Amino acid sequence: MEDLRLFTFVVENRGISKAAVKLNIAKSAVSRRLNLLEERYSAKLIDRAPGRWDVTEVGRELYQRASRT
Repeated sequence: MEDLRLFTFVVENRGISKAAVKLNIAKSAVSRRLNLLEERYSAKLIDRAPGRWDVTEVGRELYQRASRT
């Protein structure tokens, strides 16, 4: 459940770095937990590359479900 909250926070802040700063945790920790969540769902949730950041369709669906709880 904690990872889903972290994921919604990342989406709402439009980035891993911004979320990490607001949560006062290392960017690498946020990234690692996001990667674990993607492995758990066997899907890419956020399409991220240098200069690009987009929530995937699967990520949007998960965000909608997670933000309702």
